[in-house]
Amino acid sequence: MKVLRVFCLCCLSFGLLYSVSAKSLTTEKIVFSSYRNGNSEIYMMNPDGSEQVRLTNHQADDFSPVCSPTGEEILFVSD
Repeated sequence: MKVLRVFCLCCLSFGLLYSVSAKSLTTEKIVFSSYRNGNSEIYMMNPDGSEQVRLTNHQADDFSPVCSPTGEEILFVSD
């Protein structure tokens, strides 16, 4: 039992000393959903509204987009 406690304390200490952090986004982008063409799709644009890009294009409604901590993926709801 004592060995298990020591092992757990060592693992906890190691985890606190070596934390992992997500890399930040290199450019600011806004990810949003829009119903502008009669179907909800996911878009991305610069904060000033320029360079709007549609990311999804199918019959299902796509909404509630969220960027991953690394900014490499986008999670959204689709029906």
